[in-house]
Amino acid sequence: MSGKTSINTNVKDTPDIQRALETIKIELDKLKEKLEVTPEVVEDETVGQVGSIRIIKNTNNESFFEIKSEDGWKKPMLGETQITLKKLTSNIKSLEKKSIDELETEDSDTDSDTAKKTIYDEKAGKFVLPRPDYDSGWFDVDRDDAAKRQYTLTHNLNLTDDMPTHWVIYFRDVQSSTEFPNGVYRVPDWGAHSSSWAGISVCFINQKIEVSCGNSSYYVFYTAQKDGDGISHQHVTRGDARILVWK
Repeated sequence: MSGKTSINTNVKDTPDIQRALETIKIELDKLKEKLEVTPEVVEDETVGQVGSIRIIKNTNNESFFEIKSEDGWKKPMLGETQITLKKLTSNIKSLEKKSIDELETEDSDTDSDTAKKTIYDEKAGKFVLPRPDYDSGWFDVDRDDAAKRQYTLTHNLNLTDDMPTHWVIYFRDVQSSTEFPNGVYRVPDWGAHSSSWAGISVCFINQKIEVSCGNSSYYVFYTAQKDGDGISHQHVTRGDARILVWK
């Protein structure tokens, strides 16, 4: 590395000023040489001073930049890939704000998981609950059909001691003709309600989810809500369930 440049500031006449200007010019020329980035095709290891930058253009018209060190030219790498210079569409670049829904759509198209890792909706300007790591999708639960009373779901989350951080099961009555609204409900704990047993059992075991409901006199779901005036218990024998899991 070269030392600092010294310029005589105690000038008394024109020759002193001229010598100072010549010194400045020499140093500026050195700096210009280091920053000279005219694209080259041939990588000559002998040219350039330490700290110089150069751009190399290959036969595919791709541009790469290199930096001269004390032991030769070095290529900036990202893993095993050399960093490529890309043309900007604009001198002013700003990141496009995206909503969680937009991220989910992109993830679906590109098989990515950006939305799952995102807890801040940039467009809405608010924090959101992280997307579940597992979503079973809606599946038919029917106490009167042996093939639909029990399910084994594979989540592939490698849970520690088969314990998720959080999980929830939802139910919608789209199969039977009861009085309560056909909305989405959260399934309460399995147990006795209004002299009847109802519920859906969920068990995390061996990296799978075992889902089952009762048969015969047992109901799949109950609620105290119904259309119209008044409240009364409503029980159904069939409906759709959906399980969301956060690792």
